Amino acid sequence: MSRAGSVMAVLAITLVNLALVGCSSIFAVGGDGSAQGIYLVLGAGSLWVCAFAARAFVLASKGMHSEAISCISKSLPYGFLALILLQALAVAIR
Repeated sequence: MSRAGSVMAVLAITLVNLALVGCSSIFAVGGDGSAQGIYLVLGAGSLWVCAFAARAFVLASKGMHSEAISCISKSLPYGFLALILLQALAVAIR
């Protein structure tokens, strides 16, 4: 795969991931109807995806094309895993 192709693939996957974060933020509405949770999910999720995208763009610029695509593809599964582990840790601490 060429450098331009891998950069375009990373960009496309990043846009899909950001769209999924945006759609999933709808489910974070508080019980009282407040939008506080939505903004938190949008902010934290977007930062998470953008951090993985930055790493993927660095890998793509170094010529590691398959690693770049693998990196950005793992951003949402790793994010969900981190949420589950943090929730389990919070329950264990209580």
